[in-house]
Amino acid sequence: MRQSYKGFAWRLDNLKEVCNTFATDILGDFETFVALHEEKGIMDVVVRYILDENTFGYAQMGDFFFLDDCMYVISDDEKFKDIHNEEIPAIAADLHNSGWYRSERYVTRVIYAGVRTPFKDDKGDWIYTGDMVCANGDIISGVCAFPPYNDSYDIDIPNNYGLMLDNCMLPLRDCRKIERLGTIFFMLDNNDTEVNIEQIISSSVQQGTFDEEFMLCAKFTPSYQKEFWKYIALKEIGAEYNWRR
Repeated sequence: MRQSYKGFAWRLDNLKEVCNTFATDILGDFETFVALHEEKGIMDVVVRYILDENTFGYAQMGDFFFLDDCMYVISDDEKFKDIHNEEIPAIAADLHNSGWYRSERYVTRVIYAGVRTPFKDDKGDWIYTGDMVCANGDIISGVCAFPPYNDSYDIDIPNNYGLMLDNCMLPLRDCRKIERLGTIFFMLDNNDTEVNIEQIISSSVQQGTFDEEFMLCAKFTPSYQKEFWKYIALKEIGAEYNWRR
């Protein structure tokens, strides 16, 4: 484990590693977790998650954990009341050989949907991995985290987030203008436990360009609708999906 995560570009596997390493602290008291790790840059992490159709949520490091491929959010928000999984705290505590001391009432399974980057778009909104953006007026692609370290596991390039292009990447820090267009979280499967952001974006890049169909769907996210015509219908009726929130 690194001594510091300041400037680190987070991928899902990195989040899982940190959450599993510090599971005893996370399952314990949040204030203690903050006190132990606030100087390492870990507490700067904010993740986005999918709760339901047209519903993203956000959680700070320490308020979520992983069991295998499933992400769980810990919260007192009443929106989780009816979807609380009362068995998970005991399972998590047993798996990590720890006690469960969190005071929050609800634990709910969600789908990870990216991490907040240190960059904002031209409207002042935070950019997340998994976002589709237009950079410099004519470059359209998805935002990913790129490994910033060498063999010694030291940071070489801080905050190495960027747009995946064909055989290269465009760092967000080098973009003069950034417009968020939507996200990649559409045509999801109800049985999904996680979404591989880099794989989806890479596959689309390799196929050529992000076409009109892809970009239309990106505006109506998150969504479990499987047929493209349903996204056309959403556009025709003027549906509003709150992917910016």
